[in-house]
Amino acid sequence: MFWLFLSLSFIFISLSGICESIMDKLNFHYGCSIFGRNKKTFPELFWNSEVSWKNKYKCGDIGTPKFLGSTTIFVFCTDGWHLFKFFRNVFALLSTGFAVYTTFFIPECITLAPLLYTFCLVLILRGLYSLLFNIFFDFVL
Repeated sequence: MFWLFLSLSFIFISLSGICESIMDKLNFHYGCSIFGRNKKTFPELFWNSEVSWKNKYKCGDIGTPKFLGSTTIFVFCTDGWHLFKFFRNVFALLSTGFAVYTTFFIPECITLAPLLYTFCLVLILRGLYSLLFNIFFDFVL
């Protein structure tokens, strides 16, 4: 169980870092990203942060929400940035949950105290998050 939950924690934190890189690419470098260069595949009205905010409102004008929850609980359905923010948060929470749960199954071969183990795990997970963020932000997107 320990290795399964630890692996799931690594997978979910990696996905969270990738989602954050997509968010930042959309917000700061849309025009030179794969999203801005492939507008047929990635429609600008959904992916370009400068105009996608209009999807929350009727007629693209601030005031009346397009649908119930489009400016609050269901905002992740309106544009790419909010969609990947939603996934980033879900993956980060899942990673944290699995990481915390591993402390209940620490194998005997790991002789660290649970608090020290948790601290080391957090450092490793943060490093993995940053690594995947930078790989995707700098090279993939």
